[in-house]
Amino acid sequence: MESGTSTDEIASVIFQTTLDTRDVYAYPKKGVSYQFTLMQHGILGTDSDYSQYRIDLKQYFTVSEIILASRLHLLQTLGDLPFYRTIYFGFNERVRGRFNDVYEGKHRFLGNAEIRFPLMAERYFDLPSAIIPESSTQDLKFGLYGALFADAGIVWMHEHQFGVNNFVSGYGTALHFLLPYVEVARLELAFDTQYKAQLIFEVGIIF
Repeated sequence: MESGTSTDEIASVIFQTTLDTRDVYAYPKKGVSYQFTLMQHGILGTDSDYSQYRIDLKQYFTVSEIILASRLHLLQTLGDLPFYRTIYFGFNERVRGRFNDVYEGKHRFLGNAEIRFPLMAERYFDLPSAIIPESSTQDLKFGLYGALFADAGIVWMHEHQFGVNNFVSGYGTALHFLLPYVEVARLELAFDTQYKAQLIFEVGIIF
């Protein structure tokens, strides 16, 4: 550990501000979500002392039923980052086309862009409610969207490693199933820059 013992004690202070004007949370068609976070880890004499700031910007707007969605994400570390707080691609943040590849460092930048278009407009259905509460079976949303996407990003340790040649990127096409309870299920065909394909299935919207 950073302290030379089997454990590190870290006290932290986190400041966060958010602006959210999205029309809906699960599958926005318009609005923005801007989040700014400042984190100071290691106060009051605790073992590790480092700072981080995170910027997460999402924007959505619709033109003739076509949704244009974009995201910029930046996480930077000031000071010595403990190894157990290493920042990654390959877990909670991924680049489609390099979905299973793992990259590690102390800073991260990621950009996402999608064009989403309806294949089957949202429809609402009621299901029989003999067993479960009626509130869980009424006005259930179903829909189907197609999408084209592109991702690009980098995780780096030292300043000289940040450069266009070190970015990883991918692109592809997708089907977005709007479903009750899980909100969105995504089936994506992604490619890396060498045109190697991978099939991805996940529940939940990526941004």
